[in-house]
Amino acid sequence: MLAAVVGSPDMARAYAMLVGLGGCLISGIVCARLFPPKRTVVEHAADPTWRDEVLDQMAAETGTLGSIADLTPAAIQELKELGLYEVFAARDAGAADRAATDGARRPDPEFRPAAYGFKSSGKVGA
Repeated sequence: MLAAVVGSPDMARAYAMLVGLGGCLISGIVCARLFPPKRTVVEHAADPTWRDEVLDQMAAETGTLGSIADLTPAAIQELKELGLYEVFAARDAGAADRAATDGARRPDPEFRPAAYGFKSSGKVGA
């Protein structure tokens, strides 16, 4: 079609590609006007109670969230960049306080390491 207007077939292909790109841009603008996005992106801090609820749910599913001390420096840096380090650190400190007051760190009197193949001298801390 453009070959009759333009002298060379290579130029006709180049103009056809240019017209095609222009058509894509125009169709994108028309579609954006006809079908606006249904979601709105909002950039603000999340509700702290929502974060606590999510952390409670994660702890209930896995049993524990672990400790901040177990994380690699790269993971700690990433948490700080996302603004989540303080949330997990506060939760970690709260878990340590609860464990100390509840006596959760007491050894189980029924635990017998010999049953698992360990030898015990019978002395505590040995």
